[in-house]
Amino acid sequence: MVMPGQVVDAVLIEAPSQTVRGGTETRLELIGGAPVQLEPPDAWGTEVVEATPAEWAALAAAGYALQPAK
Repeated sequence: MVMPGQVVDAVLIEAPSQTVRGGTETRLELIGGAPVQLEPPDAWGTEVVEATPAEWAALAAAGYALQPAK
């Protein structure tokens, strides 16, 4: 489990769709411990600590509207 304020790595993965039989969806998955997949658009309030412009573009294309950490 990830606690508020904790910093963990994450990666975009292709996961089976929960709405389209046989389809896939791009999900943000936290790395470390048990894998946790976060749903767009806000991924439970996740803030991005570090991302390249290409990573920001991939997140947006996957339907995420995340905020940079303050």
